Amino acid sequence: LNRAGMQMAMLYRKTGDMGYGIGAAEILWAMPRNMPDWPVHGQPSWNSPKSEKHLQPPDFYSWFSFVLGIDWATTEGNIMWTARYFDLLRDTPVWNALAKTMHLKDPRKTTADALLHIARMYLKRNAYYRSSEFVTFHNLSGTENRSLIHIGRSVGCPELVHFALRKITGTFQHAFMADGVFPESQTYTIDQFI
Repeated sequence: LNRAGMQMAMLYRKTGDMGYGIGAAEILWAMPRNMPDWPVHGQPSWNSPKSEKHLQPPDFYSWFSFVLGIDWATTEGNIMWTARYFDLLRDTPVWNALAKTMHLKDPRKTTADALLHIARMYLKRNAYYRSSEFVTFHNLSGTENRSLIHIGRSVGCPELVHFALRKITGTFQHAFMADGVFPESQTYTIDQFI
């Protein structure tokens, strides 16, 4: 859905064709409303008790380590692209057209609120594990930080950008080795920069 919507959003930006723009906005607006427990989806992580191998409402999770597609990481990879996709449509007339077509009050705001919901879950997880450098500066924290930056920029919440920048600085101070490599592998080092 992200890929299809992103392509339509790019076509809209390139051609100005409202059909592409409305279709892209409709997918983006509909994702959190039609995916159960969005963005929490998958199986509990390796550190979750076996008795809890089922999904709970999103605000239940103090340890937020699930992803659409795999079952141990946070959702930052997919959400980064969702936030970029939203940014392409952010200040365009497609939202008014979508509101008129589907009889919605403010689909742009409700879509932005869904992204802020994800950001809140990231912040909860970071707050809960603030004393654990291993969890706070985890191997995919680069993508999580970029997700927060994209969400913050696209919805107008600079505090998310500032939090991510502080976390990036912390990652380099606390997680990187003297040779400039993330301790788990070069692949995870690359995640901090892409």
